[in-house]
Amino acid sequence: MNKVIIAVVILLHINLCTAQLQKAEKLFKKNDYLAAASLYEDLYKKSESKEYLKKLVLAYYNTLNFEQGLEKSQLLFEDITDENTIEREYYFLHLHFLSIAKNYKEAIAYRNKYYSILGLKTIEEEEALSHIDQWRIDDGLNSIQEVNFNSESSDFSAIRKLDKIYFVSDREQTKYSNKYKWTQRPFLDIFSIEVDSVGKGIDKPISFSDVLNTKFHEGSFCFDNQGTTIYFTQSEQSKGKLVLSSSRQNRVKLYRSKKNKMGVWSSAIMLPFCNDSANYEHPSLNKEGTRLYFASDRSDSLGSFDIYYVDIDSIGNFGSVKNAGNRINTINREQFPFISEEDNLYFSSNGHLGLGMLDIFVSSINEDGSFDKPENLKAPFNSAYDDFSFSLSGEMNGFFSSNRNANNDNIYAFKKTQTNQKYLVTISFKDKEQEQYLRDTNVEILDEGGTVILSKTFIEDGNLVIELEKGSYKINTSSPSYIPAVFKFDVSKKQNDFTFFLEISSEIKEIIKGKQPVSQDVVRSLIRDKTEPKILARAGKLYFELPRIHFEFNQSRLTEYSQGILDKLIDKLKKYPSLEITVNSHTDLNGSKAFNQQLSDRRAKTTSDYLINTGGIAAERISAVGHGMMKPIVDCETNKCTKEMHLKNRRSEFEITSF
Repeated sequence: MNKVIIAVVILLHINLCTAQLQKAEKLFKKNDYLAAASLYEDLYKKSESKEYLKKLVLAYYNTLNFEQGLEKSQLLFEDITDENTIEREYYFLHLHFLSIAKNYKEAIAYRNKYYSILGLKTIEEEEALSHIDQWRIDDGLNSIQEVNFNSESSDFSAIRKLDKIYFVSDREQTKYSNKYKWTQRPFLDIFSIEVDSVGKGIDKPISFSDVLNTKFHEGSFCFDNQGTTIYFTQSEQSKGKLVLSSSRQNRVKLYRSKKNKMGVWSSAIMLPFCNDSANYEHPSLNKEGTRLYFASDRSDSLGSFDIYYVDIDSIGNFGSVKNAGNRINTINREQFPFISEEDNLYFSSNGHLGLGMLDIFVSSINEDGSFDKPENLKAPFNSAYDDFSFSLSGEMNGFFSSNRNANNDNIYAFKKTQTNQKYLVTISFKDKEQEQYLRDTNVEILDEGGTVILSKTFIEDGNLVIELEKGSYKINTSSPSYIPAVFKFDVSKKQNDFTFFLEISSEIKEIIKGKQPVSQDVVRSLIRDKTEPKILARAGKLYFELPRIHFEFNQSRLTEYSQGILDKLIDKLKKYPSLEITVNSHTDLNGSKAFNQQLSDRRAKTTSDYLINTGGIAAERISAVGHGMMKPIVDCETNKCTKEMHLKNRRSEFEITSF
């Protein structure tokens, strides 16, 4: 009798567990994760099956119960002898649970395991942790605070238009009482609220439109510039009922509505490219109204949801849908695109390396339509939790959403605390004809108000790098043997690399006029050459500019100092073997003409001999002429010359006679 009773009890227990499992699976398939989790918890206590743990991990992840999710995920990975028994998605979920717990070192390890399973490139742990450490630091350039119209429900996707803020929420309302099984809260709707001059909500939020809000989901949205066209996310429905796929899932699609002169919105029309089995959501329109960005899990996505875009012509027709590509999209989830007036694409991703869950990223769009590598927006925008729905209201203010402080989404307003972001600006100067970098460029940069913010001589070949705020600037430039010029330039995130071209001086142009191109190139190279001695143009001729050549008093013997100067000239003549020069020696006006003529002849010859005999320069390339006192710079016959004036007259000149 006892055996029969025991058998009956066991059979009842088995039947009870089977019924409980069937109910849990049914609830799970319907996305009723809260109710399903309660049943799976009971089932796990009875059998400790890892299959039940997997269901609990997914349920807690989807209901934002991260503490319980981490606990069950750790149990799932305990005592694993064969990692292949755990599907790859659980590695992905576990790394995010670990990130929320600030255990980034272990999170990176699981991230690399996840990528290894997929056969994708992993990241160096030290590099990843270095990035994360930087992104966690709040640089104080932005202040954030929760808006005063957040509720205990989920509030997100805020956009400001004039004196109103529009947003999405699943807060309680009187019109519809049906609940969304996933959250056990009302379906999402679009709301609006009037705000004061500082963006603080006045009174209570109201339904955006009774025409567009239905008893099912209305989600993220965007307006055109005039505010007369809205693109928004909505549950696919027909005649008041959800349209279900073959797998009994409802999809969300993109819809468009226009407002008439009476301020009434037209019935929503699904966008024509949304007619497949995929989800389409989170629209964002560029400022010209010619391109719509959105997220979708189309069949050509790289993984889960990707960012896409579609062009719109002047009459509202749509082009072909294009994937934003693998610089933006990953094998995981990219959603909530926002396109700024400067064509910067903001979006959220849990596939790019971040602080955990969804992080907000930004990518500049180039003129050719390509995307720059996305940058993590860092703290305070990003946290270890979901951060998403970024939008700008002007250049200084905006909104984003996060569940960092609760198990629901809240809207945060942000304000930039500095008037202008600084950019690292690169400025180059080149020869207009040869496009070669110039040396010795004198630079004076002025801001819009005419204040000089930089004055320096840019000597090195290459680039002048300076930090400048966004704005308009003027640059005054001059370079030896080039015509001084004034340029204007505007600094922004999209434009911070500038090249300016200078024209060679008219005197140099005249000197090289009619010469062979190869000879002209030699002169241009000499002008750009930053090594000593430099060249200069004077009275229609070219000279090497050398310090004063010294001789022993009343002698023609070179001093050791002067030999060092001539050694540099020798190097230059060897570098440019086509050059021929004449050494012109001059004396001051002291003494007789005959004596000074002989002295200048000896000094010119001594100089040329040094270049030829010591320097190894071919004799046919060097000429020597003594001028005595016949060509003074300062006329001492009409001026009573000082010692300094006599010094000016006592000189050696190195004229370039052939190039």
